[in-house]
Amino acid sequence: MPVKTLSAIAAALMLAACTAGDRFGGGQPSLKQVWQLRHLPGITDARVAEVGGTLDLRKLPQAHAKMGCNGISFDVQTDTSGTFRPGTGVSTLMYCDGRMDLEQRFNRLIEEIGADGRYRIENGRLFLGKPGQEMVFEPAAHA
Repeated sequence: MPVKTLSAIAAALMLAACTAGDRFGGGQPSLKQVWQLRHLPGITDARVAEVGGTLDLRKLPQAHAKMGCNGISFDVQTDTSGTFRPGTGVSTLMYCDGRMDLEQRFNRLIEEIGADGRYRIENGRLFLGKPGQEMVFEPAAHA
């Protein structure tokens, strides 16, 4: 096959890949990254900012979270339609004085998500959970 034909085919494939990415992602960040917690229902946003929390989805279907104290690991089923179904999690068992409220609330919300779990990425933010009880994350500055 002539070099010009191969170049034309390669260019067409790259263009198709870019077009598909726009159609299915709209330039939104990938779900598979580290996310910084910004909003947790039941906890003030000021408290969330003070304690901090991350959700690492780089190795899906394995997820890892840290909400100020303990490391939390769980498996999760996801798909491109927005399904987010977490399995049973495991956690380290340290007590961190004054830093457990965020972690306890996060664990409770993850458990409540259950089989109806949903996620969406909108304006660069990850929304996770049931309507009215969604946690909000932004891409972490560094992982």
